[in-house]
Amino acid sequence: MLKNRDNRSYYLLFFIWPFAMLIYAIRNFRAHWASNIFWLFTIFFGFTYVIIGHESDASRYKDQLVTMSNSNYNIQQLFSQYLEEGGGELDIAQRLLTFIISKFTEDFRILFAFFGLFMGYFISRYVWLIINKVEEG
Repeated sequence: MLKNRDNRSYYLLFFIWPFAMLIYAIRNFRAHWASNIFWLFTIFFGFTYVIIGHESDASRYKDQLVTMSNSNYNIQQLFSQYLEEGGGELDIAQRLLTFIISKFTEDFRILFAFFGLFMGYFISRYVWLIINKVEEG
């Protein structure tokens, strides 16, 4: 019971001061909760990301979300772009996630939080898998 209560305090502290908890998690990378703090930080970072300039990929993703949100863009149109010869659409996951989020909101912060959710999950699990394998070896 006490161990579970201690774990909750790490997550509570994350919501108070995310960056400090990220540093603390990196310093205590062998703790079982550290990978989840890292994962939460990637979601937080995605949500608070600031787009500077109009030439970046982030700006294009934002514009794409707004366009999809304000039009009657449907799933058939999305998949037809993948099938067009010379269409150049390679990132299936990004476009599909943008399409799904566009049905709920045009706020790019939500989209980037979901990017952080997926990216952070795979990165945190992969990095901690390597850490655990190094410990065993």
